[in-house]
Amino acid sequence: TSLKFSLKNKSFRIFIIMNVAYWYVVGMLPMVAPLYGSIVLDISDAMLLGILLGLAFISAACFMALWRFIIGKFGMKKGVEISMVVFIISLAPFMFIFDLTTAFIAFIFVGIGISGAIYFGDILLAAIIDEDELTTGTRRDGGYYGINALLTKLSTILVILSINVVFNSVG
Repeated sequence: TSLKFSLKNKSFRIFIIMNVAYWYVVGMLPMVAPLYGSIVLDISDAMLLGILLGLAFISAACFMALWRFIIGKFGMKKGVEISMVVFIISLAPFMFIFDLTTAFIAFIFVGIGISGAIYFGDILLAAIIDEDELTTGTRRDGGYYGINALLTKLSTILVILSINVVFNSVG
């Protein structure tokens, strides 16, 4: 029943597509960062690879205040759009980075995109739940949060399938 009423909501369907895509990218980072570090950057030290990946998530915590400022200045919808564009832009340099110093800087900037998506995720879902309550007269928080959790777990499966396709295609 929860799946049925959740997926009837157009705003929720759009949110789920965005949220699964976001968690796909975030799930891909810890899987691909060690390969990127060892193959592209030629790093053999596991601790250094962990620090490199940790920088993205530590900087994400530091950039949370930025997104609060952006919501105040531009509003929720524009803030989400900005955060997604920033996330895409922050990942693009990895196609061109071949040295460790630049990689450290790039991983710090990836944190900006990660923090935006984390910041807006629950706020957007709460807005969708509020919108649903106004139209149906029923508060269905648990159903939406449960279906969101269920469907975003698909991103983990997509990450594993993507890695499988890459490994099997390149040997």
